[in-house]
Amino acid sequence: MKEIEGLSYLEGKPISIEIIDGKISKIIRKDKLTDSAYANFFIAPGFIDVQVNGYMGVGFSSPGLTVEDVRKAIQSLWKVGVTTYLPTIVTSSHESLVENFAVLAEATHDPDIALSVPGFHLEGPFISPEDGYRGAHNKDWVRLPDWQEFLKINNAAENKII
Repeated sequence: MKEIEGLSYLEGKPISIEIIDGKISKIIRKDKLTDSAYANFFIAPGFIDVQVNGYMGVGFSSPGLTVEDVRKAIQSLWKVGVTTYLPTIVTSSHESLVENFAVLAEATHDPDIALSVPGFHLEGPFISPEDGYRGAHNKDWVRLPDWQEFLKINNAAENKII
């Protein structure tokens, strides 16, 4: 068992969080903190980000993406309070989409990462090719929806695309 003390982000009053096997088992309201060093330590739920294209120099659409890159990004996100996120891959070639989703899926076999990645976000390539609507997506990789291609990408991501 592990216990963490701090102030409730809602009320600013002392609380203690009891953690067993990596999961919160109890939240206890307290009259005062056992150590005044925690007087500026707020306890709050983690942030959830539904679109993270990359972080700390790691791009999820970049060629050569590795599991270690994914681990680096997520551990850095944890440090700023993001506990759950959807790695996002933008409009790319079919080969790049399959390759990078496969790496992301492999990374989720790590139980620490898996708890923070409930799915993946595919942004493109099945978007409007028109200037303006397309935004910064490379026009050369924008294409009409193709169910078979989507199934191949989805298979690479082990059905974690949402």
